[in-house]
Amino acid sequence: MGLTTRIPAAFGAAEWFPLWQARRAELRAALKRRIARHLERGGTVEEQPIGIRWSMERGTSHSHYGGPFGAWDGPPFIPEYWTADYVSGHLVNRALGFGWSVRCI
Repeated sequence: MGLTTRIPAAFGAAEWFPLWQARRAELRAALKRRIARHLERGGTVEEQPIGIRWSMERGTSHSHYGGPFGAWDGPPFIPEYWTADYVSGHLVNRALGFGWSVRCI
């Protein structure tokens, strides 16, 4: 199943909304797992269009106004929260809350 869920046209909002919420929760959890797995394996995640790269080993790197990325800043959080699970949840919340995209690179 892709990112959309087909719901019969006869459904009203009361029947449709709980199905939509459940599907959104599934997609959110799947995205979080994928990002966490990528970070755990040493990968980097880039937030677009704001230009921030996240890496468990190197911290964060910023691109100002679409220019080249700067030096890695090191972990920006309190060390016990700099985990793949926490950072992936943080990135999913930012992506879904602000409408940004995230890309595993």
